[in-house]
Amino acid sequence: MDSTHSTDLKLKLFPTLDGPVLTLVPVTSQCTKRYINSKPAQPEASVITAGLFSYGTGPLPEYLPAGWTLHTNPEGRLYFHKEMTPTILTHENLLNHETLTRISSFISHIMHILVERRIELAQSVELFLELCDTPTSCNYYFVDHATRVEFWLEDLSTTVLGLPSTVSPSHLKFKLESHYWSHVECFPMHLHGQLVGLRDEVIGALVQAGTDRITSTGSPFPYTKDQCIDFLRIISHTGRDNIQDGNVVFTLARISSMIAEYKFFCNFGQEAVRFTRDQCITKPPKNKRSWSMAICSLILFGTPDAYVTKFEELYPDSLVWHDQWDLFILACRKDWKESMIWMFALLVSVNFVGVLSKITHFQD
Repeated sequence: MDSTHSTDLKLKLFPTLDGPVLTLVPVTSQCTKRYINSKPAQPEASVITAGLFSYGTGPLPEYLPAGWTLHTNPEGRLYFHKEMTPTILTHENLLNHETLTRISSFISHIMHILVERRIELAQSVELFLELCDTPTSCNYYFVDHATRVEFWLEDLSTTVLGLPSTVSPSHLKFKLESHYWSHVECFPMHLHGQLVGLRDEVIGALVQAGTDRITSTGSPFPYTKDQCIDFLRIISHTGRDNIQDGNVVFTLARISSMIAEYKFFCNFGQEAVRFTRDQCITKPPKNKRSWSMAICSLILFGTPDAYVTKFEELYPDSLVWHDQWDLFILACRKDWKESMIWMFALLVSVNFVGVLSKITHFQD
């Protein structure tokens, strides 16, 4: 989701004790500037001093602000981490004094709100902060490692946050869990064994899903049997529990996010459950076929109707499965090629008959 719509989420203004009014902008972990560079790189020629990074003197270190540590996630993105309650995480460059000052002011502001509202957060909670273009605005969200959810400080509509509609709080929790894993995927390097049991959970989910893919022709799991096997093969090389490596945490979190998303769109634990990928579990809209479509279908021997039926099977409740779409496109291309061959043969035959009739007429 594009982070540019975040300005629409300015729901509440929290006044500071003194100074300008600061605006906290609730966003989701999938609606940040994670993949957006703040400024372009500017490579230039440089001098490699004797013994650089070996026996020689290396470049002077950049001293971090007090209490902050610097990490690089597996995708190469830098992030800063401060151990407190809640734990603070940000992509902002805190080596810049102005940026550090702004982030610090929002941290103080949020801590004041927590005290004022008598909100006691557990040590398992993390706070993400991201500065907006407006100096007095800041994007934020919280996550809780204990409950594996994303949350905010105010009541929010799913529509305002860009989230889909839900049927119950337990259904919504799967979406919030998916966002939680997206957060862990982005900030995995400081966790140091906090996600006990995650590896076995992911293995169990992939084993069940792969089996369902093998034994069912309509399994709604988004990954194919071969992809599940590939994931299991990768995970088998990650060791046992008490995961310390941030790269492994990143891998398991990305898979876990997709598993939670899968449970969300299949309505796990709800009254109406999606058991097969071609199953509609919401009330489908009534699409009345136009008279022009009916005439076209009649002229083309029902071909348009056949495609409409196939599209309805491939696109239930506005969902589409990547592997099934690829198979459909391959089948369509095969049909189109065969149709072109027959059409070419028909045109040649018609032209041949026309030429032959002219020759016969000329001889007569």
